[in-house]
Amino acid sequence: MEEFLKGKTVKCDDALRLFLSKIRTRALEVLNIDVLESLGFILAEDVYASVDVPPFDRAAMDGYAVRAEDIFSASEENPIILRIIGKSVVGLPFSGSVKSGEAVKVDTGAKMPKGTNAVVPCEFVEEKGERIYVLKSVAPYENVSKRGEDIRRGDLLLKRGIRISPWDVAILKSALVKQVKVFRRPRIAIFSCGNELVDDAREDELVNLGRVIDSSRIMIKKLLVQNYCDVIDLGIAKDEVNDIKKKILEAMVF
Repeated sequence: MEEFLKGKTVKCDDALRLFLSKIRTRALEVLNIDVLESLGFILAEDVYASVDVPPFDRAAMDGYAVRAEDIFSASEENPIILRIIGKSVVGLPFSGSVKSGEAVKVDTGAKMPKGTNAVVPCEFVEEKGERIYVLKSVAPYENVSKRGEDIRRGDLLLKRGIRISPWDVAILKSALVKQVKVFRRPRIAIFSCGNELVDDAREDELVNLGRVIDSSRIMIKKLLVQNYCDVIDLGIAKDEVNDIKKKILEAMVF
């Protein structure tokens, strides 16, 4: 840097070497933050699931939760009759236990009642009073989303070093992760250099005074913000060594 301060001209490669030789880097601080605030941060550790998703067997469509073994022989010519003993809806599951010869009406997403292992879709059932006539057999766990089907306890959810995306936040939230360790966002100071540069001006000022709108600094700033950096905008420096040095020293404070 001494060569620059003395006004000595150097080759581009030498200038870059001198500049980089003065750069001191350090590891970014690790923060523990709320998952809902983690978008765009770089994950500082692997995250593993501590729960199953879904956390219970649930109906994959509207119909009737049954014991598949009860209706293996069901057909339109040989309907199997079951007794309806209740209903399981999303957020309000059936609390009892289903025995042979019984069924529970279920909505899509509802918890499967204890004792059942399959769902017969509505279109293959005729409901008459407290009984249903099942017209088609189903296999065990047919039309059922099993516990842990999406995520199993102990699965690796996200790897260290990824940038957290909106869908990553959704995965973490689904797996009941409350907080994650992330690297603090890079803090970058920027400024432009040029006597002709201005942030804003009228057209006649640009023409008569030979001014130029400083669009490059704005572009770089927006690119950095887009990549989740914290940007300190130091404005425009004059084409003078002391003014440039002042901006650099000001940037070092941050």
